[in-house]
Amino acid sequence: MHHNKSNIFKFMIMILGIGIFAYLNIATNGFSSIDILLFGSLLLVGFILEKIYIKIEDFKITLDSSIMLGSYFLMGLIPSLYLISILILVSNLMILNISKFKVLKEIGMFNLVFILSHYTLMVVGIDFNTQNEILLIVNYILFGIAVFIFNWTILYSEIFLSEKEDIPRGIKESFKWDLSINIIVIPLSIMLVMSYRDYGYLGIGLFTLILISANIMFRLLRSQMFLNNELKVIQEVAISISSRLDENGVSKSILNGIVKLINPDYCALLYKEDSNLYMDIIDYKTEFHDEILNNDIKKIVNSLIENKEKFNYMSSKIMNINELIKIGVERYNIPKKLKSILYQPLIIDKKLSGVIIVGSRKYDFFQKEHLQIFSTLSNQGVIAIENAKLYKSIKTKAVTDSLTGLYNQGHFFNVLDSLTLSCNGCNKIKCDNCNTTSLAVFDIDNFKKINDTYGHQTGDKILCEISNIIAYNVRGNDIVSRYGGDEFTVLLPNADQKNAYIIAERIRRVISETPFYSLNKDLISVTVSGGVSEYPTSAENGATLLAFADRAMYMEAKRNNKNKVGIYVN
Repeated sequence: MHHNKSNIFKFMIMILGIGIFAYLNIATNGFSSIDILLFGSLLLVGFILEKIYIKIEDFKITLDSSIMLGSYFLMGLIPSLYLISILILVSNLMILNISKFKVLKEIGMFNLVFILSHYTLMVVGIDFNTQNEILLIVNYILFGIAVFIFNWTILYSEIFLSEKEDIPRGIKESFKWDLSINIIVIPLSIMLVMSYRDYGYLGIGLFTLILISANIMFRLLRSQMFLNNELKVIQEVAISISSRLDENGVSKSILNGIVKLINPDYCALLYKEDSNLYMDIIDYKTEFHDEILNNDIKKIVNSLIENKEKFNYMSSKIMNINELIKIGVERYNIPKKLKSILYQPLIIDKKLSGVIIVGSRKYDFFQKEHLQIFSTLSNQGVIAIENAKLYKSIKTKAVTDSLTGLYNQGHFFNVLDSLTLSCNGCNKIKCDNCNTTSLAVFDIDNFKKINDTYGHQTGDKILCEISNIIAYNVRGNDIVSRYGGDEFTVLLPNADQKNAYIIAERIRRVISETPFYSLNKDLISVTVSGGVSEYPTSAENGATLLAFADRAMYMEAKRNNKNKVGIYVN
């Protein structure tokens, strides 16, 4: 509803601005009174200034408003409206490729702002034909102030009627910059008038050089302020990621930092796990609410990396969708809502390790300053990610059996010991903190004979195959370990002895029905014996849980022709 109100308001502004301009032009035949040479000179200066604008998120700030004001002071309302319309039309529609509706809306808004300012000052008795030089300058200043007030009144009205609950960060900063620049723009427009009156077109030329210098100065100032502000955020992100040793935490800190920096519509962190260049998304944030977007982004990034002739994947780059297509990305792989992206490689040891990709639904959303910021962020991020990967690798090796990939004996004992951490001295049967946990142990029947007959390499092969069978036939939260040479354990949280037996029996049956082969393709029949016990009903701690399961295996299975699962009974 709010969105519709905002669109209706924009449409009304457009119609009013363009419509009143058309009416005034017809009623006064204003075009015939235009000084073509002066008009063309001012228009050319306006185009030059449009090319060196300052961009703050959705808003552009330039000194071309001094040309608009100056044209009004020199030529009057109708010629200045013509100049404004042509300047906006050419620079936005033809050069920046902005949508026609937005261009017409901007033309309508600026026309309406100048018309409202003109007639408001006429109503209060302001006379621009006065011969009093000081009074004329005061009138010029009042007109400039009126333009500023009407302009921002319309902009804030649009935001008030839109669906946004908060005033966007960009418009607050734009207001401050526009206010600061207008303090200079109004005197500059007066200087333009005086330069032309005293020195003619030479004065306009000198004035243009002054404007370009001032615009460059503002761009440098804005760039420095931007970098100082964003570097504070980078420092916060660096502190955050340097304190994390988990990959997930590091990636979230990086993406949260990106959102805080520029608030894009989409950002993702892609990484490659092996020696090839194919990237996969390890984390992302999006405002698109479109699940297929991740697959599209992966295709875009991998297309860029594969197309070495047209794209240097080791360098950061800002691109609109047309540039992506020229590089070789298929149009159907680019989401319709995505209009521009920032590509930032993550490089370590002169090799591509990953990519930060940031997207926006707006054309030209990203600025050159963003490349500097993202370069710093990527340098911090790639080191943190590699450290997290190294930590994960070391941690995994410390708890993993090198042959089977299951948890090792040390990790199994740590988990077993943790069963009773919250239950010291309690009544095990009635304790709410004691979660029912069962343990299943397995031992390969006659495994020594297999090793002696077929060799230890075949024995290792069978150990790995049985490990896979056990891991495949348990629940997601069960903990499977290689306890000894040919012994395996399965800890089953929140499972009583009965349910644990069902799982253990299924594992035994699958193993007995699976054909195993030696390295020489000899068929080998392999079976396992197992035992099951339960905590806290039977066992009172981890040590007795293991002892009872082991006893059940030997008393109920090994002594009874093997290939069975025994249950511990008090």
